Amino acid sequence: MDNAHPNAQYIQQVYAAFGRGDMAAVDAAYADDITQHFPGRGPLAGDFAGKGAVFEWYGRVFALSNQTFWIKPQTVVADDEHAIVSYQAGAERNGQRREWAGVEVYTFREGKIADLWTIALDQYVLNEFWG
Repeated sequence: MDNAHPNAQYIQQVYAAFGRGDMAAVDAAYADDITQHFPGRGPLAGDFAGKGAVFEWYGRVFALSNQTFWIKPQTVVADDEHAIVSYQAGAERNGQRREWAGVEVYTFREGKIADLWTIALDQYVLNEFWG
């Protein structure tokens, strides 16, 4: 894995699209049957299968954070099948502002993102913030 691999650049483009609100570009990057896995015990935790479920989940993230959620990749490494991203993220909810770090693991299939696992470095922070 390395950060010069085309899939590393691809993932960085997807994060950039997400950051500027270009959800059409994010949609184009996802396989129709993508599954996103989000850890924890709060209202956002679970496995979300299919683009519809994933984008509905994004809608809940933005609604719960009053549109303040952000995520920025710190390091991206990839090969033909996977990408691993260390990220910094944050949001404001109920008058509290939080930032957290984590890792996301992507699996590619036929040039699309087919599977996405989010791993929080401090799950307790996320459970408390989103819960």
